[in-house]
Amino acid sequence: MAHERARFLNTHLKRQGKLWPVVGVVGLRQSGKTTMLRDQLQISSYVTLDDDDDLTAAHAAPKVFIARHSLPLIIDEIQKAPKLFDAIKLLVDKKRIPGQFYITGSTQFSDRVGIRESLTGRIGLCQLFPMTLAEAQKHPPLTSLPKLSSAPRFSWESLLQHSSKGGMPVPMFLRDESQVKDYWKGWLETSIYRDLAICFKKSYQPETTKLILRTMGRVMADGEMPTLSHFEIDSRRLRNYLEAMETIFMVRRISCHERGVGKDVWVFGDSGLAEYCIGNSKSDQATLSLIRHTLWNETSALMGYVGVSDNRQYFKSARGTMVDWVWDNIPMKIVTSLNQRAFHERALRGAMAALDAKTGYLIAPTDRLETPPKAGGVGVLPWGMWS
Repeated sequence: MAHERARFLNTHLKRQGKLWPVVGVVGLRQSGKTTMLRDQLQISSYVTLDDDDDLTAAHAAPKVFIARHSLPLIIDEIQKAPKLFDAIKLLVDKKRIPGQFYITGSTQFSDRVGIRESLTGRIGLCQLFPMTLAEAQKHPPLTSLPKLSSAPRFSWESLLQHSSKGGMPVPMFLRDESQVKDYWKGWLETSIYRDLAICFKKSYQPETTKLILRTMGRVMADGEMPTLSHFEIDSRRLRNYLEAMETIFMVRRISCHERGVGKDVWVFGDSGLAEYCIGNSKSDQATLSLIRHTLWNETSALMGYVGVSDNRQYFKSARGTMVDWVWDNIPMKIVTSLNQRAFHERALRGAMAALDAKTGYLIAPTDRLETPPKAGGVGVLPWGMWS
C-alpha cells in the first residue's frame, strides 16, 4: 500500500525537526504529507483543520486550541486558521525547543504576508512532491544528482507506466480506471470549490477554473504547452487564476530562458491530474505531455530532496520548436521516439547555438545512454535518468 512506502523527504524532515521549533510541510493536496508525519515520523498528537469543529475552535481561541494538545503536535491544513501562526510564534519565542510543531498545508505559506512574518526565523519549510517512481517501487533515494554519464535505474517502460498513474498515493495504486476518474473528479471538486475559493475570497468563479483546466487538457492532448494565448480569457484575469492555482500546487509556471522568445507555460502538479484533464487521448502528442509532466516532477523532487535549487527554464527561438529545459546551460529536449532524430536535433542545435552550449541532449524512451562527441554535439539520455 502507498502508506508503506518510505518518502524521501523523511531524512530531511528529521534534520529540520532537530534544528527548528516549527517544521512546515507543503505540497499538493493528498500527496501524503500527514501520512508521512503520523506513520513514518511517528508523531501521535494530531489535529486537522479539515474538521469543522476543530477549525471553529482554532479561529475562536488559537492559544487555547493549541494548549489542548500535547507536543510535538501536527496541525494539518493550518492555513485555514491564520491566527494559529501568531499563537505558535508567541509560544516558540518563549521556549525555543526544536520540533514542537509540525504544520502542513496545501498552499504556499510564503504567499500570505502575515503568515510569512510569523514564521520567519522559526520554521524549516519543506515541500513534499507527489510520489516518485523510486518511492513507488521502494528503491533507495539518490543522495545527489546523477551524472549525465550514469546508467538509469529504471526502464523507460516503467517511467511510461508511472506517467499515466502519477504520484498521488491513492490513485496510483488503483487498478480500476473508473475509480481513478472518480478520485480525480472528487479531488478537483474540493480544490476548485474550497481551496481556490479561499485563495480568492472575492470575485471567484469556479466555472472559470474549469474552463482553464479544460483548455489546458486540450492543448496538452496536442503535445503543446499552454501559454496565455491559448485561452479566451482576459489575460489579467487569467493570470490571477493561474497564480492561485500555483499557490495550491495545482499547476506550476515555467519561464522561457532570457535568450529565447517564448512566453510563460504551465504544467500540472502531477501527471495523473494531467492524464485526467487530457482525457482518453492515447496519441503520441498526449504521451509526450504526460512524459513531460513526469520528468518535470521527478527531477524537481530529486533536486528538492538533495538540496539543489531548481532554476531550469525552457527554451524557444523565434522559428524553432520548444526545447523542454535548459539545465546548467545544457539544452535538453524530451521526445517519445528517436525515429525523427534529425528533426529533433535541429531544435536542439538551434538552442545550443543561441546559448553558446557545446552539447545538448535528447531525453528519449531508451535504456541506453549515448554521450555526445568529444568535439561537441547531441547525446541521448534515457527517460529513467533521474528517478
